[in-house]
Amino acid sequence: MSTTYHQMIAASWKLVEEQGLGAIDIDRIAEVTGISLIEVRSILSDHTSILLLLIDDILTKIQTTPNPLLSEQDHLFEMLMQGFDLAEPYKLAIQKIWNDIKWKPWMFLPLLPTFQNKLTQINASLTQKEGILYPLFTEVALRAIFIKTFLTWIEDETLDLSKTMAVLDQSLKQYAEFKDYFA
Repeated sequence: MSTTYHQMIAASWKLVEEQGLGAIDIDRIAEVTGISLIEVRSILSDHTSILLLLIDDILTKIQTTPNPLLSEQDHLFEMLMQGFDLAEPYKLAIQKIWNDIKWKPWMFLPLLPTFQNKLTQINASLTQKEGILYPLFTEVALRAIFIKTFLTWIEDETLDLSKTMAVLDQSLKQYAEFKDYFA
């Protein structure tokens, strides 16, 4: 990735953290970074593209390569916590974005495919069993686990994310119990 791209990401995170979602403006990003408006507009076109840039900044760094020494449950824990750990430096910005969009469901629609793709990657890294119900159950369960853990993480003020880890661990234990019904 180019330096320009990284500058736009850093400026976007900083603007959101300082001023909220309303600060995400292509003109403002160009001004803060010193990058020409034309160049910024060639990469970013609107609020949605900026939000997708920020989401991709975190999600693309999550490694989904399975560790053969870990159980499926531990593998899931490791990958999902990796995402929350990567997001932690941007937590204030993410909280501001969340507070701005949580009551505007139409804003989620363009963002969901990015999360869906990463969860599908994570699901594909798991040991899959044959059948129709098992893969479907796993897809739905991963999304439920992510949402429940995200809602805890967004409010978790502990330094070591212990509340987030506890909710994720509990959710994965429930997943394992329910999964046994489909085995």
